Amino acid sequence: MAKKQKSNNQQSKKEKSSLMRFSGNRFRNGSFSATMILIAIGIVVVLNLIVSKIPSKYRELDMSGNKLYTLDEQSEELLERLDTDVTIYFLANKSVEDGYPELTRLLGNYEDGSDKIKVVRKDPELYPNFGTKYEATSSTVLIVESEKRTKLISSTDLYTLTNQEAVYYYGESEKYEFNGENLIANAVNYVTTDNVPKLYTLTGHGETEFDDTLQEYIKNSNITLEDLNLATGKGVPEDASCIAIIAPKSDLNNTEVKAVSAYLEAGGNAMIFGSETNKELPNFDSLLEQYGVTMEEGIVYEGDANYAMTDSPTYIVPKVEIHDANSIVNENNGYILMTDAKSIAETEKHEDNITVTTLFSTTESSYRKKNAATSESIGKEKGDAEGPFALGVAVTVAEKTESEDTEETEETENTAEPKSKLVVYGSTSLISQNIYMQFSYNIAEVLSSLGWMCDTEDSIAIAGKSISAEALTLTEADVNKWMSVYLIFIPVITIAAGIFVTVRRNRK
Repeated sequence: MAKKQKSNNQQSKKEKSSLMRFSGNRFRNGSFSATMILIAIGIVVVLNLIVSKIPSKYRELDMSGNKLYTLDEQSEELLERLDTDVTIYFLANKSVEDGYPELTRLLGNYEDGSDKIKVVRKDPELYPNFGTKYEATSSTVLIVESEKRTKLISSTDLYTLTNQEAVYYYGESEKYEFNGENLIANAVNYVTTDNVPKLYTLTGHGETEFDDTLQEYIKNSNITLEDLNLATGKGVPEDASCIAIIAPKSDLNNTEVKAVSAYLEAGGNAMIFGSETNKELPNFDSLLEQYGVTMEEGIVYEGDANYAMTDSPTYIVPKVEIHDANSIVNENNGYILMTDAKSIAETEKHEDNITVTTLFSTTESSYRKKNAATSESIGKEKGDAEGPFALGVAVTVAEKTESEDTEETEETENTAEPKSKLVVYGSTSLISQNIYMQFSYNIAEVLSSLGWMCDTEDSIAIAGKSISAEALTLTEADVNKWMSVYLIFIPVITIAAGIFVTVRRNRK
């Protein structure tokens, strides 16, 4: 026993000695373990470096229902065709940046999407005078710059409250949409494009004006705005991409009608709104008739409750047709609201090179009252015109062709590129703030129509994305299904697996 203890002591001394001499089994085992740990750490470091270089869209999953963190197809197309270097300055410190998670993620996606995009963060506290040369204000959060021009984006435009009236009147929780992608995409497009359309709005006849908010939306779509008074006799400026005539309360004079007609005849474009008025506007009406349309007398009512607001048949949610002027509404399966709308009809006779297409319409249950203001009933009465009615139309004017063959002429009309484009709406509700704050696609309709008319091939209009949490709604069938899964299916599988493992072990 003493010999065995002595032998163990000698072995222990030998191992300690070998460890001090960096030799022996113990040293080799320790060295191997240390080496493997170092290799594992190295692999983790290398993997982290590799993953950090992978674009965020591939390493971060977007689990939001409306793809809030995923780039829209229009953004992807913009980044693919981008051939000019663009720098986006993010004016924010760390705390402010954390307050814009959607914006931060979006900027990362843009930078990952093109080597032409560079995002530079500038802390206003560290660089207080940086924005001075760009005329940035305290609300400016992004400065988008290229060698051609610069555009500023305000923090106040990033988010839109979509249920303002419901919050005020009914105490509902606030719901917001994030507009950042549309703003950034249009800003990048603006600073890199050579085509910047200009929209002139006619004045002098008591016209409805685009409010400040809508003007900002139009400007953010890279369309510049300017008033137009044709009473000066100078005509429509040559740089006009489009003119807007918004529900005049008094008639245009002959000189003004000739000026507008000359502009359209030369290939111009027009956005025209009508509204119910007690005054006759013969010159305004004749201008429309030149292009194959007329606004019919009276107000349209919708008899189908599926296409009208409850107990308000003049508040119509029309059918939206597939058309480039409706592109945003079409792509997002959205809907618009039109109130107190006049119907628009195609005239029986007009030039062969004019094509009138319905943009949105009512159902067959709709009707039109000529004397809506004095009518004692909102229901359909004897003498009311029956629907369906067009509440918005698109008009294209092709180059006139000289041909004796009628069939050949018609084929040319259908395939020729339009020389002029017009959109005519029977109501100003599309641009009414009281309405578009609840129905955001009203604005989208106006913007996509302008993009179609101004013929900007690379025009961008991306609808805002909701950032408000929505409650998960389960039907009774859904509840039963998931109860079956959690209370029956999973327990049965677990018990079966346990029995299988137990039986198998007992057999060994």
